[in-house]
Amino acid sequence: MCSSTAQPPPTMLARYTTASILLGFLSLWSYHAFPPKDATPSLTSPMHSYVVPLALSVFYLLSLPTLKYITDKYLAPRYDMKLLLTESMVIYNVAQVFLNGWMVYAIIDALVNKGHPFVGTRSLVGVAVESGSSYAVWVHYCDKYLEFFDTYFMVLRGKLDQKLMTSGVCGETKQCSRANREPAFQHNQLL
Repeated sequence: MCSSTAQPPPTMLARYTTASILLGFLSLWSYHAFPPKDATPSLTSPMHSYVVPLALSVFYLLSLPTLKYITDKYLAPRYDMKLLLTESMVIYNVAQVFLNGWMVYAIIDALVNKGHPFVGTRSLVGVAVESGSSYAVWVHYCDKYLEFFDTYFMVLRGKLDQKLMTSGVCGETKQCSRANREPAFQHNQLL
Protein backbone atom coordinates (compact mmCIF):
# COMPACT_ATOMS: atom_id res chain seq x y z
CA MET A 1 0.00 0.00 0.00
CA CYS A 2 2.70 2.48 0.93
CA SER A 3 5.50 3.12 -1.50
CA SER A 4 9.01 2.00 -0.64
CA THR A 5 10.19 5.59 -0.32
CA ALA A 6 9.11 7.75 2.57
CA GLN A 7 6.44 10.26 1.69
CA PRO A 8 7.02 13.90 2.52
CA PRO A 9 4.92 15.08 5.45
CA PRO A 10 1.65 16.72 4.42
CA THR A 11 1.51 20.49 4.59
CA MET A 12 -0.35 22.21 7.39
CA LEU A 13 -2.81 23.45 4.78
CA ALA A 14 -3.57 19.87 3.72
CA ARG A 15 -3.95 18.71 7.33
CA TYR A 16 -6.28 21.57 8.26
CA THR A 17 -8.24 21.16 5.03
CA THR A 18 -9.03 17.56 5.96
CA ALA A 19 -10.03 18.73 9.45
CA SER A 20 -12.26 21.41 7.91
CA ILE A 21 -13.97 18.84 5.69
CA LEU A 22 -14.69 16.73 8.77
CA LEU A 23 -16.06 19.78 10.61
CA GLY A 24 -18.39 20.38 7.66
CA PHE A 25 -19.72 16.82 7.93
CA LEU A 26 -20.09 17.20 11.71
CA SER A 27 -22.06 20.42 11.18
CA LEU A 28 -24.34 18.78 8.64
CA TRP A 29 -24.86 15.82 10.96
CA SER A 30 -25.63 18.01 13.98
CA TYR A 31 -28.16 20.02 11.98
CA HIS A 32 -30.18 16.82 11.40
CA ALA A 33 -29.41 15.06 14.69
CA PHE A 34 -30.42 17.83 17.08
CA PRO A 35 -34.05 18.86 16.62
CA PRO A 36 -35.42 21.48 19.01
CA LYS A 37 -35.16 20.22 22.60
CA ASP A 38 -38.94 20.00 22.99
CA ALA A 39 -39.37 17.98 19.76
CA THR A 40 -39.66 14.20 19.62
CA PRO A 41 -38.96 12.80 16.15
CA SER A 42 -41.90 10.80 14.80
CA LEU A 43 -44.20 12.18 17.51
CA THR A 44 -44.01 15.99 17.54
CA SER A 45 -41.68 16.48 14.57
CA PRO A 46 -41.25 14.61 11.29
CA MET A 47 -38.89 11.66 11.17
CA HIS A 48 -37.35 10.38 7.99
CA SER A 49 -38.72 7.22 6.39
CA TYR A 50 -36.82 4.03 5.62
CA VAL A 51 -35.40 5.75 2.52
CA VAL A 52 -32.81 7.76 4.49
CA PRO A 53 -31.13 4.85 6.32
CA LEU A 54 -31.36 2.71 3.19
CA ALA A 55 -29.72 5.38 1.03
CA LEU A 56 -27.04 6.13 3.62
CA SER A 57 -26.27 2.45 4.12
CA VAL A 58 -26.03 1.77 0.38
CA PHE A 59 -23.83 4.85 -0.07
CA TYR A 60 -21.64 3.70 2.83
CA LEU A 61 -21.26 0.17 1.45
CA LEU A 62 -20.42 1.44 -2.04
CA SER A 63 -18.10 4.16 -0.81
CA LEU A 64 -15.80 1.80 1.10
CA PRO A 65 -14.32 -0.04 -1.91
CA THR A 66 -14.21 3.24 -3.82
CA LEU A 67 -12.37 4.97 -0.98
CA LYS A 68 -9.98 2.01 -0.65
CA TYR A 69 -9.19 2.16 -4.36
CA ILE A 70 -8.59 5.92 -4.28
CA THR A 71 -6.49 5.60 -1.14
CA ASP A 72 -4.34 2.75 -2.49
CA LYS A 73 -3.94 4.24 -5.96
CA TYR A 74 -3.55 7.96 -5.29
CA LEU A 75 -3.39 9.02 -1.65
CA ALA A 76 -1.20 6.50 0.21
CA PRO A 77 1.67 6.57 -2.32
CA ARG A 78 1.85 10.37 -2.10
CA TYR A 79 0.97 11.22 1.51
CA ASP A 80 1.63 9.99 5.00
CA MET A 81 -2.01 9.28 5.77
CA LYS A 82 -1.51 9.04 9.52
CA LEU A 83 -0.09 12.57 9.64
CA LEU A 84 -2.64 13.89 7.16
CA LEU A 85 -5.54 12.66 9.30
CA THR A 86 -4.16 13.47 12.76
CA GLU A 87 -6.20 16.62 13.41
CA SER A 88 -9.32 15.11 11.86
CA MET A 89 -9.10 12.01 14.02
CA VAL A 90 -8.53 14.06 17.16
CA ILE A 91 -11.57 16.24 16.40
CA TYR A 92 -13.70 13.20 15.61
CA ASN A 93 -12.69 11.28 18.73
CA VAL A 94 -13.10 14.27 21.05
CA ALA A 95 -16.55 14.92 19.54
CA GLN A 96 -17.52 11.26 20.05
CA VAL A 97 -16.34 11.28 23.67
CA PHE A 98 -18.35 14.42 24.47
CA LEU A 99 -21.41 13.22 22.54
CA ASN A 100 -21.46 9.78 24.15
CA GLY A 101 -20.78 11.29 27.57
CA TRP A 102 -23.73 13.65 27.10
CA MET A 103 -25.99 10.76 26.02
CA VAL A 104 -25.08 8.71 29.09
CA TYR A 105 -25.64 11.76 31.31
CA ALA A 106 -29.01 12.53 29.67
CA ILE A 107 -30.27 8.97 30.09
CA ILE A 108 -29.08 8.67 33.70
CA ASP A 109 -30.56 12.10 34.46
CA ALA A 110 -33.89 10.97 32.98
CA LEU A 111 -33.84 7.83 35.12
CA VAL A 112 -32.64 9.35 38.39
CA ASN A 113 -33.96 12.91 38.40
CA LYS A 114 -36.85 13.09 35.95
CA GLY A 115 -38.91 10.04 36.80
CA HIS A 116 -38.36 7.89 33.73
CA PRO A 117 -38.92 4.20 34.65
CA PHE A 118 -35.79 2.04 34.46
CA VAL A 119 -37.36 -0.67 32.32
CA GLY A 120 -39.01 1.77 29.97
CA THR A 121 -42.42 2.69 28.82
CA ARG A 122 -44.54 1.57 25.90
CA SER A 123 -45.67 5.12 25.26
CA LEU A 124 -43.84 7.97 23.60
CA VAL A 125 -45.88 10.49 25.54
CA GLY A 126 -45.68 11.72 29.11
CA VAL A 127 -42.52 10.93 31.05
CA ALA A 128 -40.71 9.44 28.04
CA VAL A 129 -40.80 12.82 26.31
CA GLU A 130 -40.73 15.10 29.34
CA SER A 131 -37.68 13.39 30.87
CA GLY A 132 -35.61 13.96 27.73
CA SER A 133 -34.91 10.26 27.28
CA SER A 134 -36.55 10.10 23.84
CA TYR A 135 -34.40 13.02 22.74
CA ALA A 136 -31.22 11.28 23.97
CA VAL A 137 -32.18 8.04 22.20
CA TRP A 138 -32.80 9.98 18.96
CA VAL A 139 -29.32 11.51 19.17
CA HIS A 140 -27.90 8.04 19.89
CA TYR A 141 -29.66 6.70 16.78
CA CYS A 142 -28.24 9.55 14.67
CA ASP A 143 -24.77 8.89 16.10
CA LYS A 144 -24.79 5.50 14.34
CA TYR A 145 -24.43 7.35 11.03
CA LEU A 146 -21.60 9.46 12.40
CA GLU A 147 -19.79 6.27 13.42
CA PHE A 148 -19.34 5.42 9.74
CA PHE A 149 -16.28 7.66 10.01
CA ASP A 150 -14.56 5.01 12.16
CA THR A 151 -14.38 2.74 9.13
CA TYR A 152 -13.49 5.57 6.77
CA PHE A 153 -10.49 6.48 8.93
CA MET A 154 -9.37 2.83 8.99
CA VAL A 155 -9.64 2.59 5.21
CA LEU A 156 -7.75 5.86 4.71
CA ARG A 157 -4.99 4.75 7.05
CA GLY A 158 -4.79 1.27 5.49
CA LYS A 159 -5.61 -0.42 8.80
CA LEU A 160 -8.63 -2.43 7.72
CA ASP A 161 -8.44 -6.22 7.54
CA GLN A 162 -11.18 -8.39 6.03
CA LYS A 163 -12.59 -9.70 9.31
CA LEU A 164 -12.90 -6.25 10.83
CA MET A 165 -14.43 -4.86 7.65
CA THR A 166 -17.10 -7.55 7.49
CA SER A 167 -18.14 -7.25 11.12
CA GLY A 168 -17.84 -3.46 11.29
CA VAL A 169 -19.70 -2.69 8.08
CA CYS A 170 -22.45 -5.22 8.70
CA GLY A 171 -22.83 -4.17 12.31
CA GLU A 172 -23.08 -0.48 11.52
CA THR A 173 -25.54 -0.87 8.65
CA LYS A 174 -27.70 -3.35 10.60
CA GLN A 175 -27.76 -1.04 13.61
CA CYS A 176 -28.95 1.90 11.51
CA SER A 177 -31.60 -0.07 9.66
CA ARG A 178 -32.88 -1.72 12.85
CA ALA A 179 -33.04 1.57 14.69
CA ASN A 180 -35.07 3.11 11.88
CA ARG A 181 -37.49 0.17 11.63
CA GLU A 182 -38.04 -0.14 15.37
CA PRO A 183 -37.55 3.21 17.11
CA ALA A 184 -39.98 2.34 19.91
CA PHE A 185 -38.25 -1.04 20.44
CA GLN A 186 -34.85 0.63 20.65
CA HIS A 187 -36.25 3.21 23.07
CA ASN A 188 -37.63 0.51 25.36
CA GLN A 189 -34.46 -1.55 25.26
CA LEU A 190 -32.16 1.32 26.13
CA LEU A 191 -34.31 2.86 28.82
